[in-house]
Amino acid sequence: MPLKELQQLAGLSGRVSRILIESKPGAHAAVRHELLALAGGRMTVSAADQDVQLLHEALRPSNQASALFAGLSALLGFLFAFNAMLLTAPERRETIADLRLEGMARHQLVQMTLFQAFSLGIAASLVGLGGGYLLSLGVFDQSPGYLTRAFTLGTGNVIGALPVVLALGGGLVASCLASIVPLTDLRAGRPIDAALSDTQGGDGTTGVANRLLLTGTVLLLVIATTLFLLLPSAAIIACVALAVATMLAVPLVLEMVLRAARALTLRKSGMTVLLLALTTLRATSVRALALAATGAVALFGSVALGSSRDDLLRGINGYTANYVSGARIWVVNPADNQAINDFAPDDYTSRVASVPGVASVREFQGSFLDYGNRRVWVIAWPNSTPPTLLNSQIVSGNTARAAASLQQSGFITISDQIASEHRAGVGDTISLPTPTGTVAFRVAATTTNFGWSPGAILMSTSDYTRAWGSSAPSALGVDVKPGESISAVRDAIARALASKGGLEVLTASARERTIDHSASEGLGQLAEIATLLVIAAILAMAAALGSSLWQKRAQLAEMRLEGAPRRQLRLMLLTESALMLAAGCLTGAVAGVYGQIIIDGYLKHVTGFPVASASTGVRPIEIFVAVIAVVLAIVAIPGWRASRVPATLALND
Repeated sequence: MPLKELQQLAGLSGRVSRILIESKPGAHAAVRHELLALAGGRMTVSAADQDVQLLHEALRPSNQASALFAGLSALLGFLFAFNAMLLTAPERRETIADLRLEGMARHQLVQMTLFQAFSLGIAASLVGLGGGYLLSLGVFDQSPGYLTRAFTLGTGNVIGALPVVLALGGGLVASCLASIVPLTDLRAGRPIDAALSDTQGGDGTTGVANRLLLTGTVLLLVIATTLFLLLPSAAIIACVALAVATMLAVPLVLEMVLRAARALTLRKSGMTVLLLALTTLRATSVRALALAATGAVALFGSVALGSSRDDLLRGINGYTANYVSGARIWVVNPADNQAINDFAPDDYTSRVASVPGVASVREFQGSFLDYGNRRVWVIAWPNSTPPTLLNSQIVSGNTARAAASLQQSGFITISDQIASEHRAGVGDTISLPTPTGTVAFRVAATTTNFGWSPGAILMSTSDYTRAWGSSAPSALGVDVKPGESISAVRDAIARALASKGGLEVLTASARERTIDHSASEGLGQLAEIATLLVIAAILAMAAALGSSLWQKRAQLAEMRLEGAPRRQLRLMLLTESALMLAAGCLTGAVAGVYGQIIIDGYLKHVTGFPVASASTGVRPIEIFVAVIAVVLAIVAIPGWRASRVPATLALND
């Protein structure tokens, strides 16, 4: 709306929040110099697009976390595509053998196979891009609402070219790499009809291969651990190393699972179904390993992401509980969770103080401050209120000493990442660009960012009033007399302020809920990525298992000829699938717990978020059981159909 109408509506005649200036051609530097002199350190002089840079900084921590798990999702998607192509390997090997017997040259077979891979990769990747675009419009169509108090945000979706190119290229590379498997029969010295003479499932791992896998797994674990301990900012690289180590460990874990099952059959002679399943799995196929590795990476990503998000939310919730404990009832502007918009000069405090049941009223202040490349949250608490929001939020310094220092003039606490940028530690002096000019403060302690990703500064209201040149409160904290009902006093305050309008009266618990809800908005995509990982893994593994079971019909027909009942075949297929799934999902769940610890360290030391101590609870177990149960339930249908194969099918060859 027009400026004058807004000033009149807000009761702030003549007030502005910013001035936009266009310089004449060639006079930009001179105009900037004169403006800096005119501002005298009391106002910010910056480029017109400064908000964009500040927003990038504010979004960086959550974007880094999202990028980490988007990368893990891409790795999983690569495995999905690779595994889907491996499903066709046995039939394609037989086709290649037939064509070689008919005289087709090697280079012709290579051209044919790569053309198939390219065509399938293009078609499938285009379908995937379309599905991803629909997801971006629906499930992932979020605006980080917790930032709208500090920035003007649009609602449109922007999809960059890089994700599209990477997704399309990843699908093509996976398709082409998987096509190399049937082409291995073309190497010199390999019989022309090798695929036709091989027994089913002859792609086993050797002792040498297992030793190489173990060496690679240990090496990657050492790399991930070293990065975690020495360079927390390299969490993305550490998690990728851990994800690859998880995949390499799958054959080893599967072998241990099979050995344990084999030992069980030796103890229990009546477990014929388990013995049959072990017989069919005596040589671990590449397809089975790819299937188990897919489950491992999916469980790894879901457990690590979901558990880290829970730790972060618990840390934010803990801070919020301490923040709102500064008063029993709060009077704030609507939806102003951070109390950064002050009240127009009026008698709000005296009106609230006169309400029956009110013991005391304290004025809190706050605002945003552009400091370097960050839009920092400034929190000012009165000296009479203990700064309980410091509890468990101190990074460097002592909580009690910091609280005592804030009672004195000229002390602040500052988020650790801001202190690091300005090379300031506890006891050092740091200068802030305030509305009254540059003011020096001493650092009483460094803290987390209190859930505001650019960082936060805590000071006393007396220092804030002097440095900002304003005594207008942005929140009122109300204490209630002993024995009085908090809800009744809250209603009475709301009635007393009804004629003024525009202010919201909340109990401490109600304000805590609204702040927690706002803080969780910025982490919503992490939960959705974790859920999407599990759903995609379930569908991919179910499709792969279903196709694998259908391709075993000839083998099942032979067993039917030998007298095996259908019920026994169904139990055998179910047991075989459960063994493969258990090996992959167990590996991923265990690695996910380690990934959670790495991500927690990254969030705490790099982004500055308040993160609670790692606590997985039953999440890994829940995801492990849920994935196996759902996949087995889905593949029960193709397993049941495969078990009904007629015995005469074994005579067709």
